[in-house]
Amino acid sequence: MCMAANRFFVIYFPFRQKAKNRSYITMSAILICFALAIIYTILGLRKLCAYVYDPEQFEWRVEESECADQMTTLIFWSIIFLAALSNSFNVATGMKFLCTQVSGIRQDAAAKRRKKRLWLFVQCVIQDCLHLVDLVNSIFLFQLSEEIWFRYIFLCYSFLAIHAADGIVMLYFNSEVQPEWLQRIRQKHSRTGVVAVSSHNSLPQDLSRTH
Repeated sequence: MCMAANRFFVIYFPFRQKAKNRSYITMSAILICFALAIIYTILGLRKLCAYVYDPEQFEWRVEESECADQMTTLIFWSIIFLAALSNSFNVATGMKFLCTQVSGIRQDAAAKRRKKRLWLFVQCVIQDCLHLVDLVNSIFLFQLSEEIWFRYIFLCYSFLAIHAADGIVMLYFNSEVQPEWLQRIRQKHSRTGVVAVSSHNSLPQDLSRTH
């Protein structure tokens, strides 16, 4: 969400960002994230208010108490709220990218810049939704079956796969960090054929040679 908010404010308020204040804004965002993490941790330290891992079911079970139910509800709606807020920033930023006319550069360069911005926008949206998918898997979908393998996929495997998918998305959308073999594959698929077209004046010359 911090990345989405940062992109939003830079795009909509580009001249209100002073160089000397940028470090303070970054430090403030980091401190807020640490404070939220500490608050949620302290709330979970209360008696009968934690999750217990069940190795037989491959799942984290919430303790049977009102406090644990409240923490589950709080975490769920917190993630929903942060995902909605982050994607709201992303949508507003994307609309700004699409509607803003870039002046002072060639049309093909402007189209290339707009395509890159849209590409990064799609990346940000996908990354914001990945952990929401894991949350839905671990709260709702795993309950559709009592089979161990089914619960393993939607609990343990989902938790690991989401973080792997997050890295894959970063790798796919950022060519500067891709290995050489992946760059060669993408360049091979993106190549277009070049058609040679003779000049306008060459036709009369060729015809004159035949006569």
